[in-house]
Amino acid sequence: MRLSGTENDKEEHDFLSKLYDYRKKIEMEKPAVKHGIVNSRQISEGQHLRVTLAEWGTFKTQVIKNSNQYMIISKPTSEKFELPGSFSWQGEKLSFYFWRSDDAGYTFESVVQDEMFSKGLPGLKISQAESLVRTQKRKSIRIRIHKPAFLYLIANEDDAGKPEENPGLKCFLEDLSDTGCAVSVGGKASVNMRLKVQFVLNNSVVCMSGTVRSLQYKEDEKRSLVHIESDPLPIEVRNQILGEIFGMIDDDDEDDEDQSFTTPREEAGEPFTGFEPAKNAEKKDEINLLDGGPEEGNSPDALAGF
Repeated sequence: MRLSGTENDKEEHDFLSKLYDYRKKIEMEKPAVKHGIVNSRQISEGQHLRVTLAEWGTFKTQVIKNSNQYMIISKPTSEKFELPGSFSWQGEKLSFYFWRSDDAGYTFESVVQDEMFSKGLPGLKISQAESLVRTQKRKSIRIRIHKPAFLYLIANEDDAGKPEENPGLKCFLEDLSDTGCAVSVGGKASVNMRLKVQFVLNNSVVCMSGTVRSLQYKEDEKRSLVHIESDPLPIEVRNQILGEIFGMIDDDDEDDEDQSFTTPREEAGEPFTGFEPAKNAEKKDEINLLDGGPEEGNSPDALAGF
């Protein structure tokens, strides 16, 4: 459903809000979203994991191979420290966390059975977990999109919800929901930074202010994918966003194609997959934001002044 021309009609917005809430409930109750997975054998190969080793800290790893008897993960790495060369992983008890796309966060524990090579990579053979703890279930439907936007640092909270008249730092809106969004931008942001994203939907300016909850930084490209949790939105803006989201879902249903969803991703450790446009991304008003000099806000260090 799309918004009609009577956008200032409070009764209409209240009615649309109830319809969208009901539609959202139906989407969230679908089996693929509601039930998830129950043991580590169901974890997909290639899944990124965050692993905690007692007395040392947190590492990053990835599933290389998964079978009924065991799982092989890449040898865990950390950007903050290195283990001694004499350190042996064998016999160590590990705690894992991962975010499963379109689903929720999960935790489980396992024991290292052996150190080995798999598919030419150094790895660890670990035991399977018969049960997983499912946490942080997604609370909104988020659609992938690839759309030019402007990013602003919120200097005055009184102006957080007000649209900006002047251009901000150029970025790309990569996904969108009524509870937040993700943007790709040159440079490196920081968690808890207060930012405002401004973009256009159906020829109307939309302003979303919020707090950075997590980010993934691509060192080779000097770019960040920044996940922003939105402040409560005015009902008119929320309806406009939900109308866009459900409209895209319905368009894909008519074409008999699967829509690519993303999740709230507020959890650190979620895999970073790049900035490729979604298959059905809206491109009618795109401009090239990746070219240009630092004065245009497109350089790898564009966020340095924030």
